[in-house]
Amino acid sequence: MNQIRARAGLPATTATTQDELKAAILKERGIELAFEGHRWFDLVRNGEAFNEIESLTNPDRLLLPISQREIILNENINSNNPGY
Repeated sequence: MNQIRARAGLPATTATTQDELKAAILKERGIELAFEGHRWFDLVRNGEAFNEIESLTNPDRLLLPISQREIILNENINSNNPGY
């Protein structure tokens, strides 16, 4: 991460623990990919969605719905994601 920051002319990260580095990487991805639609998936994948989005209160809204077509075509899918 510091190699990339140095190449961009930015100071090295001060992260020293694994959790700090994870938070620094999430922050960098949020800045770098701001308008590309990756932030939501990063937050959900890393368990940070509820910490970052105050209006998010329903855990059933973390996953997107499965399309009805996929439910019909795949016999292993018996129902949609919770909340849908």
